[in-house]
Amino acid sequence: MRNRSTSLDRRMFPVDEWALIESGSGPSTDASDTLFAMSNGVFGLRTPIRTQRPTNVATTIVNRFFETFPISYPEDAFGLARTGQSLVAGLDLSWVEIELNGRRLSLDAGSWTRTLDFRSGSLRRSFRLPTPSGSTLEVSQVLFVSQSSPGDAFQHWRIDSSHVDDPQPISLIFHIGHPHGDEQPADEHDPRRGRTFSQEEAPKVVLDQLRNGVRSTVVTRRTQQRLVTCLTTNTAHQHAATIDESGTTASFTITGVISSHDPLDVSLRVSVERTTDNTLQYLDHYEGLSTFDFDTAFAEHQQVTEEFWQTSDINVNGHDEAQQAIRWHLYQLLQATPAVDGLGISAKGQTALGYDGHYFWDTEVFLTPFLSHCLPDRAHKVLTVRHSMLPEALQRAETLSQKGALFPWRTLSGEEASAYYPAGTAQYHINADIAWALHHYVRSTGDDEFLHHYGADIIIETARMWADLAFHGRDGAWHIYGVTGPDEYSAVVDDNAYTNAMAARNLRSAIEIVDRCNSSIAEPVAQEEREHWSTVADGLTIVFDDELGVYGQDAQFLSRPRMTLDDIPADQRPLLLHRHPLVIYRHQVTKQADIVLAMMLAPEAFADEHRRTTFEYYEQVTTGDSSLSSALQASAAAGVNHHDIASHHFDQALFLDLANTHQNTADGVHLANSGGVWTAVTCGMAGLNITPEGFSLTPAGWCIGDGVAAAIRLQSSLIRLNVQREGTVVELVDGAPITFQTNEGEITAGTTPVFVPAVFPTAP
Repeated sequence: MRNRSTSLDRRMFPVDEWALIESGSGPSTDASDTLFAMSNGVFGLRTPIRTQRPTNVATTIVNRFFETFPISYPEDAFGLARTGQSLVAGLDLSWVEIELNGRRLSLDAGSWTRTLDFRSGSLRRSFRLPTPSGSTLEVSQVLFVSQSSPGDAFQHWRIDSSHVDDPQPISLIFHIGHPHGDEQPADEHDPRRGRTFSQEEAPKVVLDQLRNGVRSTVVTRRTQQRLVTCLTTNTAHQHAATIDESGTTASFTITGVISSHDPLDVSLRVSVERTTDNTLQYLDHYEGLSTFDFDTAFAEHQQVTEEFWQTSDINVNGHDEAQQAIRWHLYQLLQATPAVDGLGISAKGQTALGYDGHYFWDTEVFLTPFLSHCLPDRAHKVLTVRHSMLPEALQRAETLSQKGALFPWRTLSGEEASAYYPAGTAQYHINADIAWALHHYVRSTGDDEFLHHYGADIIIETARMWADLAFHGRDGAWHIYGVTGPDEYSAVVDDNAYTNAMAARNLRSAIEIVDRCNSSIAEPVAQEEREHWSTVADGLTIVFDDELGVYGQDAQFLSRPRMTLDDIPADQRPLLLHRHPLVIYRHQVTKQADIVLAMMLAPEAFADEHRRTTFEYYEQVTTGDSSLSSALQASAAAGVNHHDIASHHFDQALFLDLANTHQNTADGVHLANSGGVWTAVTCGMAGLNITPEGFSLTPAGWCIGDGVAAAIRLQSSLIRLNVQREGTVVELVDGAPITFQTNEGEITAGTTPVFVPAVFPTAP
C-alpha cells in the first residue's frame, strides 16, 4: 500500500460538516481553485484570486464546447484515430478589481475566506482589503451556477466599510477576456492535461456591448461551434462597458456610492449557451437579457439542492473530517451531472480542462451507479448520449474489421480521439462497461422503457462485437487476444480477466434482452446467434494459477518479473511520466488492479474461495497511480475481511483531491474517484449490490466513525441504509417494500426496519 499524506492544514481548511472553507491571503493556488469550482453539468466557473488575469488558465468551462485538430503520426498505420478533440476555454470573468479614490485594489491585496456551502450549492467569498488611506473595505460575494436554469450563473457583491464616513464613489470592475495559448505548460507531455491551443488554432472572439452588460461570441475555427456568453447586471447604479480596439478584451464597470451606512450592492448574471448555428435556446432575450431577481433565482436553485440532499445524503457519526469530505464528493457528483439532454460527463466535469474534457468509461462504471440510485432522471439523460453515438461506434467496429459496435475510448463527438491505441482503442472493455451500466440502470430504476428504446440496441450490438472478437482455441476454450484492460500498465495482452469477465456479462445481458423482448426489437435476433452468444460467454477464459492460488490479470501477467515498488522514490511517480511504456509493460506492476474491479462487477466469473488470495496478491503490485484505484480497493478489501486495508484506501480516496495527493488537482476534480467514494459506502460498507437476480445485501462489518447512514433510491422507493460494524439496518423511507437476498436468506424491508448481520462483524 502506498501511503500519500492525506492531512490538511486545519488552520486554513477548518472542519465543517456542510462546507469546505479556506482562509488565506495573497493569490490562491490552482489546486484549491479546483476544489471551489462551481458548475451544473452544462458549464462551470473557477474563481481564482489573482492580481491579474491568468492568460493560460480556463475559468469558464463549457461541456462539449470543443475544437478538433489533426492527429499526426510520424509512423502511420491503418485505422488510427485521425482527429483529436479538446474542450476550448470559455470567457474569462475571474479578474475583478475595486477602485476607490482613483486607486485600484485587487482581491488578493488582503486576507480572504471562501466557503463552498454544500447544502445551498453556493460559493461565498469575503475579502478584507486595506486602502491607501488606512481604512478597510469589506467585500463579499455569493456565487452559484444554477441547478434550475441550465445556462445561468448568478452572483451578488457587497462592498462596505465602517471607516468611510463621507459618501464616496466606488467602482467594481470586471476584466473580460479569453485565455490564449502563448505559453505552453512546463509538463505538456503529461497526457492527463488538456490541450493548449496556439494563437493560430484559438477560436475567434468578438465582444460587444449590451445595454446592461457585455456579450462575448466565441467561434471555433474547425468545428464552427459558437459560444455566446453574457455578463449583465440588474443594478440601478451607473455601469459602462469599455471594449478594446481588437474587440477581444473588455472591462465592465459598475459605479456607486459607499459610506459607513450605505454599502454598494450589485447583482449579476452570467448566461452561457453553446450552439452550432445561429439559433439560441436559452438566450432568447439576446439584447441585454431580461431583468432578473437574485433572491428568486437562488431560491429556485436551492430547491433542487435541498431535494438532492434529502434523497442522497450520507451521514457519518463520530468522524467530522470524513463527513466533510464525503459531502464534498457528493456535491461534486451533483454539480458535474447535466440535467439537460445531449451532454455526457467529462472526467473532470466542468472544474478544469484536464483530459481535454473527454468522456471515458468513468461515467459508466464509476458514476452511473450513483446516478441510478440518486439522480435517476439525469442517469437516463447521460446514458442516452451513448446511444446517440451508436452510429459512430458501428462504423468504428467496421474500420477495425469487427461486427457490431465498438465505442471510442475517449471522445466528445462520438469518434475515437485517442492517439495512443495501446492504452486507447485497445481498451475494448469500454463496450462491456457501457452494457453493464445500462443493465445496472434498468435493474436499479425499473425503467424498462429505456431498455426498449435505447439499451437493447447498444447491448445487442456490443454483444455482436464480443462474439466476433472471441477466438475458439485448440484447447476448446474461447479467448480474446490483443486488448488492454483497465490497468494501462499492461497493454495489448491476451485474455485480460476484466475484459473476458465483463464481455461474458455483456453477452448474457444480450441473451436476457432477446429472451424478454425479441419480438419488439426492430431486427429480431436469430436463435442461432443467441446460442452462439451463450457458448462464447460460458467458454471465455479466466486465467488461474494453481500454484499461487490466484487469478491472472491476463495470460502472461503472472510470468513476468515483479517491479519492486519500494525502490521507486515518490518523485518518480506516477510511473507513466518516468518510465518508458515497454519498461512498464514487461513487469508485474499495475496502475490499478483491474482484476479486483472485475471481481466486484462480474463476481460470477470468480470462485469465492480465491477472492482473498487474489486480492492480497494484487495489493502488493498495485501502484495506485490511477485515481480510480483507491476507492475500488477499499470496497474489495472490505469484502475479503481486510478492514484495515479498506480504511487505508478509503482515506486515500476521500482526500485525493482535498489534499492534492496526486499533485494534479489543478487539472480538475477526479470525478470517478468521487463516484468510487459513494460506492465504497453503499457497496463496501452497507453491502448493497445489484445482481442479475435482483438486490443483494451482504455487509462486510466495515464502516468509518461510529456508523454511517446513506439515503438511496431503489426503483420507486427511497430507503436508508444504517451501517454499523455488526451489520446494516434497512429502513424504508418512502415507496413500496424492497426485497433483498442476504447470506441468511431473503428479507423484505417494509414498514418495519430490518437488520442484516455482517459477514465479518467487528467490535465497535
